[in-house]
Amino acid sequence: MSISIISFLSSSIISFILKFSYFGIFILMFLESCNIPIPSEVIMTFAGFLVFEGHMNLILVGIIGGVGSLFGSIISYYIGYYGGYPIVNKYGRYFFVSHKDLNSGISWIGRYGDIVAFLSRILPVVRTFISLPAGILKMKISKFVIFSFLGSLIWSFFLTIIGFYFGYKWKEFSGLIQSLSNYILILVILALVFYILRHIINFRRKG
Repeated sequence: MSISIISFLSSSIISFILKFSYFGIFILMFLESCNIPIPSEVIMTFAGFLVFEGHMNLILVGIIGGVGSLFGSIISYYIGYYGGYPIVNKYGRYFFVSHKDLNSGISWIGRYGDIVAFLSRILPVVRTFISLPAGILKMKISKFVIFSFLGSLIWSFFLTIIGFYFGYKWKEFSGLIQSLSNYILILVILALVFYILRHIINFRRKG
């Protein structure tokens, strides 16, 4: 993502929060968890800065950020839940995803889903997109909601406290977290490339 795009996103987020206050935080965090790449690092650290300036309440900001994330996650979860198998049937072969892969994933998330839902919500990049596969893999909704909310709450308070603690330097630390997000994104891409190459090799062996 280029610097100009990041600057535009940051200024747009700041303007939106200044205009709509707590409701703006809720909407932005909701959209971020609906798989829309809006950086929560900017949303919540700026909100923390507003707490530092005395315009907002830290506890309220953290809770609203967590609730917004949860609602967005639930929407994304149900998109995956109801679209999972039909998507695999229609488009799975183009992405090297088979019913066997999906069934293996369902078995895996059935065993470790609560841990996955929790940890993924406190990781940059991953937290934005984890709800969709959780829905596709039919993770139990009650567990998904509980652990997603706990993870989202921790992430929201963590960023809010950073913005509050560093005050006028909040942008610098927001940038550092975004840099970490870029490294995680690279790891995710590498894992995806490995997954695709493995499936291509298996396909050729069977052929």
